[in-house]
Amino acid sequence: MNRGLPLLLLIDVPQPTASAITADLAGSAEIIQSAAEGALAHTSGSPGRRRPTVVVVGETVTAPVGLVHSLRPNPADLAVVVTATPATHEKLTVLPLLFSDDVVRRVDDRKAAQLMPRAVSDLLQQLTRRRAHAAAQAAAQQQLSPGAASIGRQLGERLLGQFLTQAPIGVLMLDGDALIAWNQRAADILELREPDSVHRPVSALFPEDQRTALHHHLSDPGPYRDAEPDAVFERIRGDGTTQALRMAVQQVLDTEGRKRTLVLTEDVTDRLHAQRKLAERSIHALLTAEVAAAMTAPGPLDERLRRCVRAATNRLGADRVCVWTLNTRGELVHAVCAADGTETPDAFPCRAAQRAAAERIVTSRRPHLDIAPRSGRQQSPPSTGRDSFAGFPLISGGELLGVLSMTTRLALPGSVLATLENIADQIAVGTQQDRLLNRLREATRALERRDRGVAERL
Repeated sequence: MNRGLPLLLLIDVPQPTASAITADLAGSAEIIQSAAEGALAHTSGSPGRRRPTVVVVGETVTAPVGLVHSLRPNPADLAVVVTATPATHEKLTVLPLLFSDDVVRRVDDRKAAQLMPRAVSDLLQQLTRRRAHAAAQAAAQQQLSPGAASIGRQLGERLLGQFLTQAPIGVLMLDGDALIAWNQRAADILELREPDSVHRPVSALFPEDQRTALHHHLSDPGPYRDAEPDAVFERIRGDGTTQALRMAVQQVLDTEGRKRTLVLTEDVTDRLHAQRKLAERSIHALLTAEVAAAMTAPGPLDERLRRCVRAATNRLGADRVCVWTLNTRGELVHAVCAADGTETPDAFPCRAAQRAAAERIVTSRRPHLDIAPRSGRQQSPPSTGRDSFAGFPLISGGELLGVLSMTTRLALPGSVLATLENIADQIAVGTQQDRLLNRLREATRALERRDRGVAERL
């Protein structure tokens, strides 16, 4: 018996599956084969303090749910893989209601020999990581208060309490701004894998532009804090992706009467992304409605185009939005422009800077994009320091009428480009209708002049 290795207990597992597991994991765990009635003897001990154990339940076990329940899985030290057969499939449907996928998994009996070794290996690695995390916290206990009285309790479960340790939400315990304890969920969320995370400032896990607000949020326990009680802060994960965390703060006393900060941390990245998407769609819908209202309103075309570029600049946060038109001789003319939400009728720096791009769009009758490389965060300026440009031809009924262009220092995702293309179509239709009306008026005036001339000669 090698107590230094995790335990892999195979309960009534068929020999082909047992051989496949043994071939893959013989050096990673102590492997014991047992009948169902002898399983409890191999998994005895206090839940949460046993050595890491993965139990594999074979398809011949008549009451797999009852067996799993009797083993009382604890995510710190015991996980179970159950073989699902057509006969047991209905019984096993209650497992997700009793135990999470982190603790109990099901494997189809027809693919057990192929899938079981990977499922068992994943659970063994998970248990080993959790055990190493708990050991690191315990080893760091003596480093918490050099020269002062020890907390007198083990970090993790003893400091946070069993309820918070096993909570599905991340829990941090801070001494000032320094991390002194956390549960497994917080370790997963904030990637607290190293023993030297103890005493690390929690603000160091966030980018510099978030740290001042976070420090104020953590240090102000009063009811009149500037931020919301569960304010959202963003950070960059180790893989470079953005993560949004909702953090609720509560000042508490430990068993020795010392003030600690308890922080409940929830990953709301997907929720925040959905909210931003909804807000973005609302903004784009409002912009589309404003452009439609402007292009169908009475009045001179130039004034209606100005309303369109002002709306696009304001709604999209662009640095500059311009409309170029083709005159009767087919020449490209800069018509209207808005920069940072204000019109600049006397100074059009884009006339020279963007004319070549606008002429390229006229020649090709296709959109032209010149998007600068971005840094990690979506709303940050381009890493090269230059603006991005997007231009769309104004085409209606096959007739090229001009160009809609935008420059910005912000990101240009596909949703913004789609909205620009949409309002370019609206502006093109409105411009063509205005030109048709003008041609009709001119034709009417010409007829009226001819009729008057005929009448005068008579």
